[in-house]
Amino acid sequence: MNIVFKSITWKNFLSTGSAGNTIDFQAAPMTLIAGVSGSGKSTLLCALTFALFGKSFRDVNKPNLVNSINQKNCVVEVTFLIGSTEYRIVRGIKPAVFEIYSNGIMLNQNAASKDYQKTLEQQILKLNYKTFTQLVILGSSSYVPFMQLPSAQRREVIEDILDISVFSVMNSLLKDKIAQTKTELTDIDNKIRQCRDSAISQQRIIDALINSKSDQVGQLSTQIQNNQIDIDTNHARLDVINTQIADLLNDAKSFGSVDEDLKKITRLKSKLSTKKDHIEETIEFFHENETCPSCSQQIPHEHKQHIIESATTEKDKYEDDIKTLDDALEAIIKRQREVEEINGKILELNTEANQLASSNRVLSEQNKKLQVQLSNVNADTGNIDQEKEALKQIAANALHLDDRKKFLLDQKNIQEVTSTLLKDTGIKANIIKEYIPIMNKLINQYLGLMDMFVQFELDENFNEVIRSRHRDVFTYTNFSEGERLRIDLSIMFTWRHISKMKNSVNTNLLIMDEIVDNRLDTKTVELFLQIVRRLENTHVFIISHRDDIVEKFDRTITFTKKNEFSLMEIS
Repeated sequence: MNIVFKSITWKNFLSTGSAGNTIDFQAAPMTLIAGVSGSGKSTLLCALTFALFGKSFRDVNKPNLVNSINQKNCVVEVTFLIGSTEYRIVRGIKPAVFEIYSNGIMLNQNAASKDYQKTLEQQILKLNYKTFTQLVILGSSSYVPFMQLPSAQRREVIEDILDISVFSVMNSLLKDKIAQTKTELTDIDNKIRQCRDSAISQQRIIDALINSKSDQVGQLSTQIQNNQIDIDTNHARLDVINTQIADLLNDAKSFGSVDEDLKKITRLKSKLSTKKDHIEETIEFFHENETCPSCSQQIPHEHKQHIIESATTEKDKYEDDIKTLDDALEAIIKRQREVEEINGKILELNTEANQLASSNRVLSEQNKKLQVQLSNVNADTGNIDQEKEALKQIAANALHLDDRKKFLLDQKNIQEVTSTLLKDTGIKANIIKEYIPIMNKLINQYLGLMDMFVQFELDENFNEVIRSRHRDVFTYTNFSEGERLRIDLSIMFTWRHISKMKNSVNTNLLIMDEIVDNRLDTKTVELFLQIVRRLENTHVFIISHRDDIVEKFDRTITFTKKNEFSLMEIS
């Protein structure tokens, strides 16, 4: 699927006023977006992600996207083509607006906005925010490079690029189907049990009718009594079960909200780990640098030592806190297992209770019939043929249920086999295994084009191994900021290459925010621009402060600030 972005317009968005700005994405192959800091250069990124996904690319709360001076009528419109269909997305704040147009006709808005967004991402764009930022946008602020994503999100991106995420959707639907099949099997087992009980009772009725009246009276009376004993026994057992269930529910309640505690501690651990990583970066910087990168002045040794010691102390504290959280997580997981065990016991007891209740219903119905028979037995021995016919009907029903059960068991086996194939370790794993060598080859090619000669490898779990020319082994975090950026760029170019090759989520748009300003040297910038220039059917937008690259672009969009409003000029 090829997404061709045509244009975007925004008004009263961030620093842009009611006059608004419009950018034609297809006007030039390469566009430089220039301007001083704070002039509104990056507004394009935020406007685009807001229109498509309802969120800003930068860390800005949704209410703060509205122009602070005009304070209303914030709206963004983006137009793109998928095949022969032209889509227009209109999203606004104060008033709230979210509209999707297909060839000029607005799509049904009866669903909730969340479902409307799902329609946009899953049925139209066929990619989510995370994948979009990996393919279309490379930024310097809230952008998270592929190599910094957790394994699950790395998998999500690659599945979208390889167009195999449908298998995950199919597996999810199949799980629901398997659950339905299991429920129906349980229901059929109960019905078969009822038929069996009814058949036994019916045969007893027939046997009683064949015997003499006195025998019948004795047999019927005995059966009624036995049934009542069974009913009373079942009732007593039900009382015990209900008490046990109530006790188990109280036990489960005493554990509190395990899932919420787990999420809370997990989030807290993630925040502490991030802070620890930042401190480690600070320590590494002061270990490896003697001069300030901003002012080029020598950093006093005492100052360096003080910062390193303070940072090390703070890092140790964070490590202790993380260890404490790990212990808490272990305790919560233990509580979670105990809750699951309790829930399993409750399920077993509920199943037994349902069976007892079903048996009592059957026994009660039997006794009603037996009482009628007992009342009429002195006058008539009964219609044996009629009762035999009823028994045949019960047997026929049981046979039908048995056939249905066999069919469902076959379906369940097929569904479970299919589910195994649709798991991450099934078909998807084979497809990913096939493309991993291609991905690695392309990444290394792009690294070479940017004068970085290492051997980069992603394994089937999307973990990296990077070897130098001397076969030394590194990870992504071992490299400098500029080297990591070259890796990020190579991966992004690779994803776009694979997407185009697979025709999965190919797009004509590529936007990069300030990546050539500080982290790449002049030679690498030149090599990078050569790669970008060779991209086919791609309209590239590069946001930068640099003046020495203007002549490399086909068009320049300059942003300035006047009276607190951002103005745009195209040249």
